[in-house]
Amino acid sequence: MSSFFIACTMLTALLGVHYADPFQKQELAFFYFFIALAFLLKGAGDWSIDRYLR
Repeated sequence: MSSFFIACTMLTALLGVHYADPFQKQELAFFYFFIALAFLLKGAGDWSIDRYLR
């Protein structure tokens, strides 16, 4: 659930702040956006805290 908010924040950063910047400045925001999107679609899996609590 929190990855949804991170993805929304990074999408806002890409479209609002870094829109006119060259790709070198956008690259880190793209990376964070796609990582958050991957966690949203796949789930944390092995990196999940719930895995260690069970």
